[in-house]
Amino acid sequence: MSSVSSNPYLMGNADLTGMTLAGGKYVLGAKLGAGGAGSVYLGTDSDLNEKVAIKILKELDDKRLERFRREAKATRKLEHPNILRLFDFGYESEVAYIVMEFLDGRPLNKILKEEFPVKIERSFELIKQACRALSHAHEKNIVHRDIKPGNMMVVDTKGSRELLKLVDFGIAKILDDQSTIEPALTTTGRVFGSPAYMSPEQTKGYPVDNRSDIYSLGCVLYECLTGTPPHVGDSPIHTIMMHQTETPVSLKEASMGQEFPHGVELLVQRMLAREPRMRYQNIEQVIDDIDRLDFSRPARAPKRSQLSESHKPIALSGDTTSPTEFSQKPPTTAVGTLDEKIWLFLAGGLVLVVLFALLIAVFAGT
Repeated sequence: MSSVSSNPYLMGNADLTGMTLAGGKYVLGAKLGAGGAGSVYLGTDSDLNEKVAIKILKELDDKRLERFRREAKATRKLEHPNILRLFDFGYESEVAYIVMEFLDGRPLNKILKEEFPVKIERSFELIKQACRALSHAHEKNIVHRDIKPGNMMVVDTKGSRELLKLVDFGIAKILDDQSTIEPALTTTGRVFGSPAYMSPEQTKGYPVDNRSDIYSLGCVLYECLTGTPPHVGDSPIHTIMMHQTETPVSLKEASMGQEFPHGVELLVQRMLAREPRMRYQNIEQVIDDIDRLDFSRPARAPKRSQLSESHKPIALSGDTTSPTEFSQKPPTTAVGTLDEKIWLFLAGGLVLVVLFALLIAVFAGT
């Protein structure tokens, strides 16, 4: 196979409108969008007379074709209300294609751009749906590795509830896939993903697991609540370095003073822990803590009894500090609190009074 397709239809930004696939079963309509790996068209399933979305790979070099195959393999294993459905895929006449569910909705990044600020309850309802989608994927040993607002489609249902669909498993890591090309796609030092939402271990080219998706989802939640991802550098490399070395500022600071319930601050802080062992260890723990949040109460620290029992630390060699306990330790300062200063002042005054009384007694005795 040649490294680049010689098919003129697949070179550059050629419009494939009107092209048919699978013996005329699928007809390509208007182009809906394009990404680094391919273009997406509105299509028609002629057998069912239904709208579908058809993704076409632009350039058929070996690596892109394998990545395309992996996306199809990953998505086909997933059947969940919050994950885009895959109907069919194939390769013919130098055209690789995936036929997917057509969604009449908007990507989350567009909603954040047009409607920010988004209410906190709405943000958590959407994030919770993304959690459910990831829970299903993780159960199938699939890590998405490119969680970002642009890969979350929000569809208005007939009721008042919004439906979020997780899309684009193009760089998903299938943990039980023994494909011989896997090392070439995930070689240490090569970075796959979107810099603003990548986990620290992902930016370093290290192996990733479900906790990497949890970090990336934390970045999305942070942006929903504040209007900006937790780390935005002057360049993609700078952003990557910030993920590796810096702790995000609090939601309050990032949103210019908006108050958030203390439980929300802690939840986001834990999702964004730089060390995977300090994060939530599975997405179900995130769902549990979201369910425990009470947005009607003023922002204050929760009682220790209200914290999730499921967040006790997983047995880690030499580590006995749970992430939740770690995040609640108050910062130590050199000057102490105001109450400490008052008590020190009173104690010092009492000592002076006693010394003065002793001096008077001594002089009186002489």
